[in-house]
Amino acid sequence: MSPGQLAAQHPQLLTCLFSLLGATATEAVTAERIETLACEILCELLGPGPVGQDLQQERLAVEAAMGALLALRDLALTPGAQGTGVARCAASIASALAQRDTEAVCGNAAAPVPAANGAISNGTAAVAVSGQHVLPLAELMLHLVARPERAVCESAVEYFLMVNTLPTDERHPQMVGPLYLSLLQPLMKGRACYAQQFVSWNEEVDDDEEAFHRFRDQSLSELLETVYLMTGTTYLSSIQDSINSAQSWQQAEAALYCLKAVARPVKNHVTNTAYQHAAQTSELLMALFTDLCSPQGRAAAYLSSPYTCATAASLIGAYAPWFDVTPAAPLEGALRLLLHALGFPYSWHAAAGAFKALCMRCASRLSSAPLLQGLASVADGAIAPVPQAGQVSCVQLQVVFFDKSYAVSPAKC
Repeated sequence: MSPGQLAAQHPQLLTCLFSLLGATATEAVTAERIETLACEILCELLGPGPVGQDLQQERLAVEAAMGALLALRDLALTPGAQGTGVARCAASIASALAQRDTEAVCGNAAAPVPAANGAISNGTAAVAVSGQHVLPLAELMLHLVARPERAVCESAVEYFLMVNTLPTDERHPQMVGPLYLSLLQPLMKGRACYAQQFVSWNEEVDDDEEAFHRFRDQSLSELLETVYLMTGTTYLSSIQDSINSAQSWQQAEAALYCLKAVARPVKNHVTNTAYQHAAQTSELLMALFTDLCSPQGRAAAYLSSPYTCATAASLIGAYAPWFDVTPAAPLEGALRLLLHALGFPYSWHAAAGAFKALCMRCASRLSSAPLLQGLASVADGAIAPVPQAGQVSCVQLQVVFFDKSYAVSPAKC
C-alpha cells in the first residue's frame, strides 16, 4: 500500500506512528523499543515502494509526512542521549522520503511526481511541489549531520546522497551549491575527525576502529565527493584554511583525509583542459602538497602523529598520477615524507604502497645521483641493518630500495 492510499484509508495511522517517536514510557528500554519499531514501520511505509494512481494524493501524503517530521525538530536537536533516538529516526525517515519522492523533498515548484508504474511522469501530468517543507527539512538535516552520534550522521548522509540524484535544474535553488557548501565544515571538522581525546585504538573505549574506518571510507567519502563536485575550488580552499587553522593533529588529519577522499574528481579536473577551473584547481593542489611535503609546512607540524602520517601517505599514493603529470610537484619532499612514515607501525603499510606508486609513476624523474643519495640518507632512519649471523628476529622482511637490499626490523614496521 502506498502512502497516499494509506492516508486515504487510515488517515490517523501515520500521525499516530510519528507521535511514538520520542514517546516516554515507565521503563527507558520499553520507550526505546517502541520508538525503534515506529521508526522501522515509518521507513517501510514512506520509503521506496508502490505508488497509487492518484498522484496528487501521493504527493500530499509525502508532504504531510515531511511536516510531521519537522514537528519533531526540537526533540531531534535535544543534546545528548535524550535526543539521540529521535534524531536517528528523523534522519532515517527523511532519507526514506528522499528515496521515494526526491522531487517533493528537494524539488522546485514544478517538479514531476512518480507515475503509477514507478517512472517519472511527463510534464503534462506533473503535480506541483509546494516547496514549503524543502528548506526547513534541509536545515534540520544539516543540524543532524553535525551531531556527535555516528548512527545519526550515517542516516543523514543518505538523505544528502539522495538529494544529489535529482538533476540540479529540477531542484530548489538552495538545494544545489549552497546546501553542500553548508556541509563542508560539519563534515571536515566533525564527522571526519578522530575524537579530540583519542590516543590510540588500543586505548580507545568509546569507538570501534573498524566502524570508524568503514563510515569514513564508504558513506562519508561518497558524500565528500558530492560536496566537492558541488562546490569546486571552494572545497580545496576550505581544506587549505582548515590546515592553516588546525589546533591539533586530529584537525589536520581530517583535512588531509577530506583531500584524499576527492582524489578521483580532482585529478580529472586538473587534467581536463576543458574544465573552466582547471588552472585554479591545479594551483590549490600544488599549494596543498607543497605545504604537506615541506618540513616547514603547516601540515608537516602534525606528522609526528602516526595517524596523520598514515593519512598523509595514503593521500600521496592517491595523487601519484598527478605527481607523474606535474613536473613542479614536490616529488622529493613526498618521498621523504613517505620514508618518515615507514618508521611508524600504524603508517608503514600505507607509506610502502604510496612509495611504490610514486616510484613506478615517476621513475624518469628519480635518476639523478643527488636525489638518490638524499633519499638514501633519509631511508637509513627507517631501515635497520641486516641482522648478524645467528641473530633471531620474529619477523624479517627484505626491502629493495633503488637496487639495494635491506632487512627491515620488526620495530620499524
